[in-house]
Amino acid sequence: MRLESLTTQLQEALQDANSLVVVNEQQLIEPAHIVEALISMQGSSIPAILTLCGADANAVKILLDEEIKKFPVVKGAGANIQMSPATGRGFNQSERLAKEYQDKFISSELFVKAAFTEDSLVREVFTKCGINKGKLDDAKNK
Repeated sequence: MRLESLTTQLQEALQDANSLVVVNEQQLIEPAHIVEALISMQGSSIPAILTLCGADANAVKILLDEEIKKFPVVKGAGANIQMSPATGRGFNQSERLAKEYQDKFISSELFVKAAFTEDSLVREVFTKCGINKGKLDDAKNK
């Protein structure tokens, strides 16, 4: 995955996710960090998509934040922050989806859809909030 293949919004969300990792003294950027960053980002389409799915975006953000706080804390690790294997799989799946949709860029919407597919934590939180794959597909197409 090349950073220039990500939309500006997704690049910014990745930076915000990195900041979340630093603030929480964690080491791995998980899909949950990126999805939470996308929900929090001003001008992001993700809150509207979650609403189209019948969910309260703020409730999703709160549940993600609660789960993020449970991730392992790493003291004294310095700035050795990396993407987790789940995040790597999410970006790989996003890239496949972009090709399938004939998109030149990997968008936030594609990453969220891929995160639902590739990351059990994101899927669990979304499911608790009434979001399923069908609703995500329908919302992306609106």
